[in-house]
This record gives sequence, C-alpha cells and structure tokens, in this order.
Amino acid sequence: MSKDPSVQENIPPSTQVSTPARPSSNLRVLMLTAFVLALGWSTFNRFVSPLLRDSGVGILWIGLFYSVWSGVGAVAAPVGGILADTFGRRSVLIAGRSLSFLGWVVVMVWPSRTGLLLGAAIMGLGWVSGSAVKALIAESASEGRRASAFAATGSLDNFAAVLSPLAAGLLSDRLGLRPVLFLMLIPYFTGIIITTRVRETLARGPGRQQAASGEGESTALGARLQTVSSSAWSTGVRYITSPEGRGSLVMSAIWILTGFMMGLTTPLYGLHVLDRYGTGYAGVGSLGAAAALAATAGQVLGGRLADRFGYSRIMMVSLCCTAPLWLLMPPMPTAGLFTLTVALSNFLGWVAAPSWEALSAETATRSVRGATGGIHTGMLSIGNAIGGGALGLLYRPGTAVPFLVMAVNDVVMLVLVITGVRLGLRGFARQPRDLSEASTQISG
Repeated sequence: MSKDPSVQENIPPSTQVSTPARPSSNLRVLMLTAFVLALGWSTFNRFVSPLLRDSGVGILWIGLFYSVWSGVGAVAAPVGGILADTFGRRSVLIAGRSLSFLGWVVVMVWPSRTGLLLGAAIMGLGWVSGSAVKALIAESASEGRRASAFAATGSLDNFAAVLSPLAAGLLSDRLGLRPVLFLMLIPYFTGIIITTRVRETLARGPGRQQAASGEGESTALGARLQTVSSSAWSTGVRYITSPEGRGSLVMSAIWILTGFMMGLTTPLYGLHVLDRYGTGYAGVGSLGAAAALAATAGQVLGGRLADRFGYSRIMMVSLCCTAPLWLLMPPMPTAGLFTLTVALSNFLGWVAAPSWEALSAETATRSVRGATGGIHTGMLSIGNAIGGGALGLLYRPGTAVPFLVMAVNDVVMLVLVITGVRLGLRGFARQPRDLSEASTQISG
C-alpha cells in the first residue's frame, strides 16, 4: 500500500509506521449508520419533551433533563476527542453510541425524576463519540470534498428524520407515545451493530501495532496511557490557544452558540405546536418531518456550495437569512404556517451545516483534530446545557421571548464569523481545499 506523506506530519519519525488510507467504503458505512441511527434517535429527540410532560414532569424538570444531558456531555466530549486521538476513532465511536442507547433505555423503563436524571447523565456520556465521528468523516473524505462528505452523511441523517417522526406521531395518537418510543430502540440498536463495520482512520505507531499483534499488550497500553497523561490532555488546549489555533478558538465560541440554539429549539418546537395550536402528536411529527426534509435539502445543496464558494461565505449568508425568521414564527396564526416557517429556517440554516463541520475540521491539523474536535463538541454540549436550562426560564405558552433570544444568538454568531474572516484566521479566509495536513508544531 502506498503511503501519503502528507498525513505523516507532526508524527515523530520513531512512530511513523503506517498510515491508513482514506477508504472509499468507510464513508458509505458512516452514511448508512447515520441513516439507521437517525430512524430511532430523531423520534426520541422530537418526542421526549412531550413524553416527559405527559408523564407529569414540569417545564423546569424538562429543562433540567436537557441540561444534565448536555452538561455531562460537555465533559465527555473533550475526553472523547483525546481518547480518539490516543486509542482510535472507531472504538470511541462504538462506546459513545452504546452509552446513548443505554441512557435512552433508562429513561424509558424508569419514568421517575431519578431515572430521568440518571438516563440523561448516561446519554451525556454518549457525547464521548462526537469528535470521533467527525474525524472519521473528515479523514474518509477525498481531498477537497470534506464539506460534501459531511453534507452526504448529514443529509441521510435528516432524511431519516423525515420518515421516522411522522410515522411515530401517527402511531402515537393510536397506540400511545411510550410504546412507540420503545419500538424505535430497534433501529438505533441496529445502527450500533452496523457501526462495528467502520474502519479505523487514525495513523498507527509501533505501540498500537504491537498491541494488535498480541505481543507486549501491557507495555503498549502503558505507553498510550502515558501519552494521555503527559501530552494528549494538553495538546488540544495548547493548540487552540496558540496563534495558529485562533480559528479553532473562534469556532469554539460559535459551537457554544450553535449548541444553545439546538438545546432551546429541540424541546421548544414540540411544546409550542401543542400549546399554541392544539395539535396532537401527529402535529408534532408533521413539524419534525417538514423540518427534517428542509434540512436534508439544505445539506445536499450546502455541501456543493461550500466546496465551491468557501465555508465562511455560506455561513454568513445563512445567518443573515435565519436571524429575522425567528421573529416571524410567534405571530403565525396556524400550525401549518408555523411549520412552513420552521422548515424555511431549517433549510437556510442547514445549508451552512456542512460548512460548520468542514471549517471546524480545517482549523486543526490531523495530529490534533480529535482533541480540538472534542473541545468543539464539548462547547456544543455546553451550549446545549445552557439552552435546555434556558427553556425552563424563557418558555411560557404564547410568549415570543425564546424566539427573540434565538434571533440575537444568530446575530452574535454572524459577528464571530465576520471577525474570523477579517482576521484571516485558519480556515475562515481560504478557498476550500484540504489544509488539514499543513504542518504546525506546537511548542511545549
């Protein structure tokens, strides 16, 4: 197998043994897992807040559920990035998705406040896989096509979210919500099984090969743990605070605001259509399906646009369009018009989603991509925790306050993107091309 010297940068000569190729099949497996997992997870995500409220849980406890989920994730995500750089992306990905499955089961079988918080904490640990999947997608993509790879994977995720919540909403009006959410555990578990087919993309040194051959396992493990304790824990932070890593620093702030938006909108939409328009579960499912269909179309278009016109440009145009749309949602007189407005905002927002992911990957070199990706995922999780907690304080039936806050949030993100472009930070001011292998030595 021929070696690509570009992926050997920042790896000491003594440890340069082999570099995995970018397998064309790997991206197809990742796309398939994204679709199958989303069949289950998208339904849970759309209906968990109505389920909790129907079970007698108040708005403040629903907000606490999301805060615990994301707060634990804020710690798990950076740790997952370090582990992905140390032990490999594949094993961390499988572990994280298995934890998410276990947490979901706990929430379903233990319908009490204790079970609720325990399940949320276990699902938060599932965030450990966030940077691993991003690194796998980025490193399985062909050169210059990273945004398209994220778009292809994300669009399948969103397409599954078109089918599943709509069917779940219709079934829930007849069978009840809890049995349907139990049923949707099946595709999620199937997705975990398919995940085991993913191939590793992390460059491997002698220690890993020795362990893989069954010789000197304790020595190899000790060397890896020493790497974690003496170097890996600080590598991502040192990079992100270095002059070369300022783009990653700005992206950290952007991910916090993105997480805040996700943490607030995920439970908000379902509660809003139930309270404002009196729709049943079918109405919640229809809203989810329309939003996911628009997101799918946005990602398919966005990946092509980003690789052609540049990530930061697409991000700025998207934010300029979505910010005013949040203010148009509360006055909508019918559930249909509200759903249409949400779908439009989702389309415009998800046009930029591949740029978000690709630019985030471009701000770091391969040797620290897992660590910085973990930090970014952690920032997303912190934002989720804040957004989930804010729901309990901001939401009241009929109020427009949450939508106003989301508009302000988008404006702040726009300012940050413009700042990155003006300062010429890594990833922000360049034309789309594979910059991830550029050599960057972090002194320490």
